[in-house]
Amino acid sequence: MTPCSASWQATLAFELGRTVDAEESLRTAVRLEPSNGETYIELGQMLQASGRPAEAAAAFRGALRKRRLADRAGTHAQLAEALGAVAAAQAAAGGAGASSVEDAADAAVAEYERAVRLAPAAVHLLTGLTGAHSQAGRHTEAAATARAALALAPTDSHAAHFNLATSLARLGRPAEAERSYRRAVGLAPSEAAYYQGLGVHYHGLGRAAEALPWYATALTLMAARGEPRSIDLEYDVATAYREAGRHDEAVLSAQRALALRPLEPDGRMLVEAALREAGRHAEAELVALRPSGPSGSDGDAGEGRAGGAGSEGPAERTRTHGRAGSEEVFIELEL
Repeated sequence: MTPCSASWQATLAFELGRTVDAEESLRTAVRLEPSNGETYIELGQMLQASGRPAEAAAAFRGALRKRRLADRAGTHAQLAEALGAVAAAQAAAGGAGASSVEDAADAAVAEYERAVRLAPAAVHLLTGLTGAHSQAGRHTEAAATARAALALAPTDSHAAHFNLATSLARLGRPAEAERSYRRAVGLAPSEAAYYQGLGVHYHGLGRAAEALPWYATALTLMAARGEPRSIDLEYDVATAYREAGRHDEAVLSAQRALALRPLEPDGRMLVEAALREAGRHAEAELVALRPSGPSGSDGDAGEGRAGGAGSEGPAERTRTHGRAGSEEVFIELEL
């Protein structure tokens, strides 16, 4: 078997959903031609797509140690994405400790900075660095990097506008943030995340009634594209309806959220609270008697939410475009 044929077999196996065979073929390709960094990149991309960011990071590091590498800046960026995903996974799991999460997020920033030094005019790399700064809690640096991206592509970088808005909101500059959110929406009117972000912005300012139309547009766009309903967004919609005094609509939204994750205690409490506020106490009592599982037991871990009966607003979260989330575990690639 040649390295080329092993790589081709891996691509075919991955397209067919046979990830174990794909990984085995790529590791064979690496063994057959260990000096070729491109094969390490393929392996890293496959591992990242399979939800194994720590192993992906090890593969991308392996690629960067090789001379045969067509896009070194892009490889640094892919390593940053994997490290960002490691940090997010660690933060969601809650057992890694704050220092480990910070180390992973800082490492992602460092890799994006290396990528930008190699390709300083690449807007997408600046956008990725903005997201990395934001994930690491460096909102002043994130805003500065977003502005740098906009200086290179003032009319085309909707992601940079969105990331700038997120950073400005975190820095306590809501009017400027709103303008940047609206620019992002204007440049990419089919991007549901931008409408959701603007809804979260208004919601966080205590302007639930203004948030609702933006949430509604986000839901419409997601449905039109066949995307699965987001429990994160459904919680926000339900709490916004509650805060706006639209109790029957709050009940319907809370029930939709609960249907996505039926054993979720937060969802059950949200439905119960909405029913009580709507004056439907008998139904609320029935909901209170239903069994529930541990938080997050019925769905994906780590997704934000607007909370249960006592929630005052949208879930606290940073939305950035152009990066995955992350966790950081430094492991060596085993071939």
